[in-house]
Amino acid sequence: MNPDLSELRSTVDTCEKDFSESSKSISILKEEDYPDTEAYLVDFYERIHGFLDRTNDLITAYREYIAVLEKVCTEQEE
Repeated sequence: MNPDLSELRSTVDTCEKDFSESSKSISILKEEDYPDTEAYLVDFYERIHGFLDRTNDLITAYREYIAVLEKVCTEQEE
């Protein structure tokens, strides 16, 4: 496997894991676990912003991986 492709695949794997963990951290939130609604909402919004960051990271990793994969495939065809 192309070294760049292998490295990018590893990055994608890491981003997928981070994305999944971020998603799970939101799904397990329970308002009753917080002293008041404000504390719950603060944590919820922090986790949502983290989730959006992880989403962007994952999309970027996929784009970079696909670009290198296309390049490798094009070079093999030539």
